[in-house]
Amino acid sequence: MDEATVAARAQDGDVAAFEQLLDIYEAPLLRLAVRMLRVRFDAEDVVQDTFLTVWRRVDTLEDAGRFKTWIYRLVSNACIDVVRRRERQRTNSMAPRTSWMSRPGHRLWKRRRNAEQLCATWRTC
Repeated sequence: MDEATVAARAQDGDVAAFEQLLDIYEAPLLRLAVRMLRVRFDAEDVVQDTFLTVWRRVDTLEDAGRFKTWIYRLVSNACIDVVRRRERQRTNSMAPRTSWMSRPGHRLWKRRRNAEQLCATWRTC
């Protein structure tokens, strides 16, 4: 049976057909996700979430013959989202944080300020 027929059966709610699609696509999708994310744990999560999405939305697929394109696009988009989320987290973690020691009036702030003024004075001499 070809993949389009299996996808059409899965659209009709055939669990065995969905399991067959899972058997066909799980390994190649995992390889794609690992290549994109470089972390197997994250890749496994993406593939699992994608299959859940497919199960919930397979009936919205208009052309069962395009199932392969659709599922690969879902995995690719999910991987891109993970990469973006990582980048956002990395950017946020690198942002300067204001601590209680850097507030004006705190004794350490005053010492730092005095040290900065001394360094500025020393450089101009």
